[in-house]
Amino acid sequence: MRRLIISTIVWSLLFFLTADVSLAFWVWTPKTKRFEYAKDAGKDTPKAQAEFAKEKKEPQERLKEWKSLLSRFPRSPQAAEALYNIGRIYEDMHMYYMAHRYYKRLIKEYPFSEYLPQAIEREYKIGLRFLEGYRRKFWDITKPIENPAPEIFDIVIASSPYSEYAPAALYYKGLYYKKKGLYEDAREAFESLLKTYSSSKWVDKAEYQIAMCYFEMSKDPSYDQEFTARAKNSLKKFLAKYPNSSFRERAEEMLSALDEKEAAHFLEIAQFYLKQQRYKPAGLYLDKILSQYPGTKAAEKARRLKESLDKK
Repeated sequence: MRRLIISTIVWSLLFFLTADVSLAFWVWTPKTKRFEYAKDAGKDTPKAQAEFAKEKKEPQERLKEWKSLLSRFPRSPQAAEALYNIGRIYEDMHMYYMAHRYYKRLIKEYPFSEYLPQAIEREYKIGLRFLEGYRRKFWDITKPIENPAPEIFDIVIASSPYSEYAPAALYYKGLYYKKKGLYEDAREAFESLLKTYSSSKWVDKAEYQIAMCYFEMSKDPSYDQEFTARAKNSLKKFLAKYPNSSFRERAEEMLSALDEKEAAHFLEIAQFYLKQQRYKPAGLYLDKILSQYPGTKAAEKARRLKESLDKK
């Protein structure tokens, strides 16, 4: 009986001690109107919580307190500040996609925030990082998923169409598509830049890239030369319009390459007629090569064929 009484007393003490300890970790917060774990409760006002977050020295601690502010005071003026600072912390940790998610949320939910211009600038720079080859990771394992650069650039363009970053974002969006081999999508992006931002510093670069897209879309000499002709026209227009462009030398090289391609195409036609012993049309195409593409490799072959044909 005595053992039973002692045992009851011990268990009762353990129960009350445990209850007191567990209850001590939970507090009622009038602002949020709910019980919160004392360690996560933070300060009673969003302003005080923001100051509390700034006082933390370690990035993980600051991240925790900013997220606490965001979850407890989502409608407060400090919520946009929390989103921005969370993004910056993730950037410092090289977790760029996570940073993008918080900047995106700030831009969408707080379009009149004082942090909006800074968030747009950070988004633009993150887009460039992904364009340059940075890839999303999970626990140091690269994820085999689509590059978010176009999505990020679209956010920049839509949220700040009159800022300095909008035409730049549109240009780099075009470059992304061009790099992926999506030349039609790339051309549309560059042409949109010309139409929307005709006075920006990106115009000459966009016109050059349009010519590059046509150049890449042009086929082998045996195929239809529609895109070759478009590429040549675009390059000639570019060289006439921007004679001092830094792209001039490359544009001239591309124009020479296109001449080689067209000359090779006409040489194939001439050789076809020669095999058919149709010497008159063959001679016409050989003359065309010699007159319009005199400096090409095809012209050398055309000259020999023409001499042989004249002897016949």
